[in-house]
Amino acid sequence: NCKKALTESDGNFDNAIKYLREKGLASASKKAARSTNEGRIFIASEEKKAPKKAIILELNCETDFVAKNNDFIELGNTLIQQLLNKADATLEDINKETMSNAILKLGENISIKQFKTVNVEGSVSSYIHSNGKIGVIVTFSEPIDPELEKNIAMHIAATNPSYVHPNDVNKEEVESEKQIIRTQSQNEGKPEQIVEKIVEGRINKYFKEICLNEQPYIKDDKQSIKQLLPKNITITSFIRLSLV
Repeated sequence: NCKKALTESDGNFDNAIKYLREKGLASASKKAARSTNEGRIFIASEEKKAPKKAIILELNCETDFVAKNNDFIELGNTLIQQLLNKADATLEDINKETMSNAILKLGENISIKQFKTVNVEGSVSSYIHSNGKIGVIVTFSEPIDPELEKNIAMHIAATNPSYVHPNDVNKEEVESEKQIIRTQSQNEGKPEQIVEKIVEGRINKYFKEICLNEQPYIKDDKQSIKQLLPKNITITSFIRLSLV
């Protein structure tokens, strides 16, 4: 390719480089239709300013081989910094040339599936699993012990809750679950007078499955997550992205 570029450019190195880049960008465009089911999660934060800001990014490629490549990891870190440094960032703020050059260099289609931004007055912690495929951002109303913050982020990565608190669950979802439990209890022949008690017990168990605060802590299942938190400090939000 280099020889052809020099021939086409009459030996002019600058023109040859331009030729190669133009051909490379066209090649990158052709790869855009190829599916990207592998990749990594990236997280970056800015905690010196108020409110604190954190971004979680899912960057996709075609193969796990490329997802482990240092150039791909460097690209992810570059892109997330571009987003972090831009107020109200959107995908339009990503440098398209940076992406196209990476596609040319790595030989695979690369795409950003999603990214999410968190702004918080309290405290923010994050965790990326060792395989790079699961990432978590969790925010707190006030700073707590950094190790506990990280452990809670790791817990979220492992258990994949849907909500922080039972009050966050959509009322229609709760009523639908209650009706399912009622029907199951009636089909099992349970006396009508205890059906509502069964519903209450099973709905509390349901909350322990889907609500972070109610979940048994993975390192000590005798405690719930809410019992780990210091008095008057709450988990305000979390984001969990996963490629698995």
